Amino acid sequence: MTRLVFENLSQRYDVLQKQALPNWQAFFSTVVEYVPEGRVDILELASGTGFLTSMIRKARPEASITCIDRNPAMLEVAKGKPELKDVTFIEGDFLRAWPEGTFDLIVSTQCIFALPADDRIRLFGQIHNSLRPDGIFIEGDIFRSESRLETMIYRAQWEKYMLEQGMSPAEVEEMLQSLDRIYDRIDTIPELKEKLKAAGFENVFCPYWYELYAVVVASV
Repeated sequence: MTRLVFENLSQRYDVLQKQALPNWQAFFSTVVEYVPEGRVDILELASGTGFLTSMIRKARPEASITCIDRNPAMLEVAKGKPELKDVTFIEGDFLRAWPEGTFDLIVSTQCIFALPADDRIRLFGQIHNSLRPDGIFIEGDIFRSESRLETMIYRAQWEKYMLEQGMSPAEVEEMLQSLDRIYDRIDTIPELKEKLKAAGFENVFCPYWYELYAVVVASV
């Protein structure tokens, strides 16, 4: 099967965010809302083309931001954005080469849900250990529904949204199949909360949830 969606992904990623993520403005705005103000140190995992990074920079101009992503083409797009000229970019796989130092905030969107369970558990421990006292972790992601009926409804709504946003039927089918292949291993929101608390986070809450997508905030 031709990978229509993921071909030349770095060049179309910013557009795809809006085509494939219902209520994308509310999703990302919620993430940014929980980014502390002031001269804080931020680490963004799987930062891609800097779509979220640009929003954080606009809202928190005094923050120091480090981004890590394993896709060099994505990073090149991010580095070309004028508003991100003072951001530190690291090419690498955060599961194998964790950035040095500690941070006030670690954030990731639309990435961790796809990792195997063992990697997620190990990652949450690494994140907890890399946060300073009162540090915050924000995960904006896809979550598995707690019932089959919910899954069917949300999947149908997602399909409808992507078609309405101009994606072709073949592209939409590719997106749906990509999700279906890993869906059973994705956490529900309660399951994620349990993993984060087991990693040492004391306060875990969900300020945003819309169908497949939610934002979870955890503090040390």
